Amino acid sequence: DTLARVGLPDSGPKQISQLSGGQKQRIAIARCLVLEPAVLLLDEPLGALDLKLREHMKVELKQLQHEIGTTFVYITHDQSEALVMSDQVAVMNAGRFEQVGAPQDLYYNPHTAFVAGFVGESNRWKGTVGMTHDDHIVINLPTGGAVLASRKTHPTLAEGQPVDVFVRPETI
Repeated sequence: DTLARVGLPDSGPKQISQLSGGQKQRIAIARCLVLEPAVLLLDEPLGALDLKLREHMKVELKQLQHEIGTTFVYITHDQSEALVMSDQVAVMNAGRFEQVGAPQDLYYNPHTAFVAGFVGESNRWKGTVGMTHDDHIVINLPTGGAVLASRKTHPTLAEGQPVDVFVRPETI
């Protein structure tokens, strides 16, 4: 039953040398799932696979997790993999959690400069908080330019405070 769940119902009698890299990964997961764990720890499960197989396995793992309902704790250094595969992401820095949340929340509302720089591409400028208004804040840049930021997402910024501004390329 477990081999069928991972899409390899006829692979039981095969030798390891007869299996592809993706099949070996699915067999390893099947071996763990036989025990019906409440949580499955996957430490860099796609690290040794080529790009094409890696992309295929991302979809298969997400589908498998959905079908069996077991919580997967998925450890990876690949940001895109973490954002695509996860319902919740924990970004760690120097052994501590910087931010935990939904992938979209980490991408669009990073709490720290580390998370903003780690999750996705962004343009970064240093600036100083200029005028503050009810609905927006003006961030003055050393080059003489300025950036408007929402007061709703940054209610505690005060005039004169130094800040780092991160702007995603797709928002420019």
